[in-house]
Amino acid sequence: MNDREPCSARHIVLVVDDDQQIRQLLSDRLSRDGYDVRTAQDAAEALQITSRDLPCVILLDILMPGGVTGIELCRHFKSDPRVTHVPVIFLTGMVSEEDVEAGSDAGASDYIKKPFDIDEVRFRVRTQVRLHEAIRKQSRTQDRLSLISKAAKDAIILLDDEGRVVHWNEAAAAMFGYPASEVMGRNMHSLLAPSRFLEAHRAAFSLFRKTGLGAAVGVTLELTALRQSGEEFPIELSLTATPVDGKWWALGIVRDISQRKQVEKTLRESEERFRRLFEEGPLGIALITPDFRVHRANAALVRMLGYTEAEMQDLSVIELTAPEDIDVTLKQADGLLRGEMPHYQLQKRYVTKSGAVIWANTSVSLIRDEQGAPLYGLVMVEDITARVVFDQNQRLAETRLRESENRLTKILENVPVGIAIVSLDKRVRWANQAALSMIGAPELDIIVGQPCNQVLCQFSDTNCPFCDGQDSVMSAETTMSRSDGALLPVLKSAHTVEFDNEIVRLETFMDLRDRKRLETELGHSRKLEAVGQLAAGVAHEINTPIQYVGDSVQFLKEAFDSFVQLLPNYRKLLITPAGSDEYAALTAETKRLEEEMDLEWLLNEIPSSFSRCLDGVDRVARIVRAMKEFAHPDQREKGPADLNHAIQSTLTIAHNEYKYVADIETHFGDIPNVICHVSELNQVFLNLIVNAAHAIAGHLANTGLRGAIGITTSRQGDNVRIDIEDTGGGIPDEIQNRIFDPFFTTKPVGKGTGQGLAIARSVVVDKHGGTLTFRSKHGLGTTFTVLLPIDGKHPEQSEAVR
Repeated sequence: MNDREPCSARHIVLVVDDDQQIRQLLSDRLSRDGYDVRTAQDAAEALQITSRDLPCVILLDILMPGGVTGIELCRHFKSDPRVTHVPVIFLTGMVSEEDVEAGSDAGASDYIKKPFDIDEVRFRVRTQVRLHEAIRKQSRTQDRLSLISKAAKDAIILLDDEGRVVHWNEAAAAMFGYPASEVMGRNMHSLLAPSRFLEAHRAAFSLFRKTGLGAAVGVTLELTALRQSGEEFPIELSLTATPVDGKWWALGIVRDISQRKQVEKTLRESEERFRRLFEEGPLGIALITPDFRVHRANAALVRMLGYTEAEMQDLSVIELTAPEDIDVTLKQADGLLRGEMPHYQLQKRYVTKSGAVIWANTSVSLIRDEQGAPLYGLVMVEDITARVVFDQNQRLAETRLRESENRLTKILENVPVGIAIVSLDKRVRWANQAALSMIGAPELDIIVGQPCNQVLCQFSDTNCPFCDGQDSVMSAETTMSRSDGALLPVLKSAHTVEFDNEIVRLETFMDLRDRKRLETELGHSRKLEAVGQLAAGVAHEINTPIQYVGDSVQFLKEAFDSFVQLLPNYRKLLITPAGSDEYAALTAETKRLEEEMDLEWLLNEIPSSFSRCLDGVDRVARIVRAMKEFAHPDQREKGPADLNHAIQSTLTIAHNEYKYVADIETHFGDIPNVICHVSELNQVFLNLIVNAAHAIAGHLANTGLRGAIGITTSRQGDNVRIDIEDTGGGIPDEIQNRIFDPFFTTKPVGKGTGQGLAIARSVVVDKHGGTLTFRSKHGLGTTFTVLLPIDGKHPEQSEAVR
């Protein structure tokens, strides 16, 4: 707001007094008079108010708490360009002559003694408001006049009664070559009049300064003037006498008519060319006698109306005019013949020889004889039938546009997306019904004019990426605070647009509660789907260790059965006397059974069988644990996760996808935990690893060769970087710009839906504020790079916090 602006639609009155009762009394009474009353108990509070809102009148006590008196505060106001023009009324019990003089010196406009009469205060306030408005209107009028003078193409020169220049606009400077600084206060005639006319000009001005009269006053004259360079040139002067303080000043409007004079000369030299133009010009031209008969008609008019020139000479203009336009044609022609106008233009209809009606712009002027009597009317006719039809269609289109705007208004009011307009000073200008419903506001007036951070978003009023953003378009997920205190997740977009000749931010809000719930459900479903797609491979991975666990257990069972056959003999040997015949026979039988069951071999193989059983059980446990981690439902909020461990678990699950076609090379760096939805990132890693395995399988099919999949993790500034590289066939150049499109796939039917990379990019970019990029060389392989912020925040959120 500058010092020429009105203070408010409702006049703001600022009351500064440490007495609560006085503030309340003045607030109540002046509010009933229609003023917008703001109150402050000390200077600090008053300065806070004037920094936000500009009052029209300030009522100010002298003695106030806080160490700053009313006199000092008044001086501060008068030193502030924003507030200096606002009248200050001292309202105080200090009414000595010295106090009044000090208040006047400080810039006070009025002085009211306490205790005061409230009606007197109302009268003084009303008087100051009216005076303030009058001064503002006068200032605005002066500004307009100054602007007109500055913008005028003609020179505007004001001379005082001595013939000295007191106003010299930019056009005058450009016309005569003198800047204002060189002519202000100097005699105009000695500067601008050729020497041969100087005495005549001085004599005429001598009469003018006494009477305000002269041959040049009130008329437009053509004269000769002198530029700074000494060049003479023709001008057109319009002079007006203006009384100023009882003296006659001269206001001159000067137009350089050099070009016009040249044109007139050219016109005189072009009479022959005009004759040819009459005959050959594209416009219809006719000479009409004062009794409306056609005297001459050119070829263009003949073609336009279909008559020969001879046929038209037997007709009057009235006979060629459509009946609906005869009256207006006669009226205009009569005014031209009476001298009421030098010429006229008329849009009218003509009837052609075939009976068709055409629209035409008709321009008519008079050619007079030497005595000034009308000789001919020069009529120029331009066929505008096509333009009229176009205009009619345009008006129809405008009507339909208005109807469309009405429909659009209804749509905006009923669309389920919240829409709001926010000014660049971050205040709400307008919002539709959906936006009001989202924030819980019962009506629009409650939020109009309010700071946007109090009703539309959770950012501070000095650091809002949606309002402060320099980009023309911004879109991100954020939260809104409803009137009941609940936080509402929304997808918010902000666009810089022009609204009512003002640059504003158009903000839209989409309620994400249902989508968030569906995304959670869909995310879990996608994880289960991924597990289902890998089920056969995982089953195969589990079946192999289970099979050799089973074989080892079967071997141990058979070995156990053999030992069961030996056990009775061992027991008998324990109780049979050594050296007896029975002991010798039993020993021989036992040795035979040991050799038959190959005891030494069993003793060597049984420990290996136990080791294979334990190894198989461990491998199955690892696979089951990885599946459990992969398929476990994600938390609503992000949490810290070890991405090296997450990738290793994903490799375990996907083992069957790559084990026959590629070797895995991992280079896990020393990276910190990342704040993320680890379950969703597991899906991203799985998709990229499986895609790499499929790319290698397709590229090396029937070659007997194996490819390689390299996985590298590292820290890169505030981000963690994951590179997944394969030695497949690469991505053809012609489809590289489409691989992230939903449902785009190069795999055979049944091998993929084309959603994997689209979902992966959504998870990395939209949900984690990271990037998913790739580089590929056809025939050599592809590397996908995932870059994730360690703190889990989107870049714009991090910027907003800073």
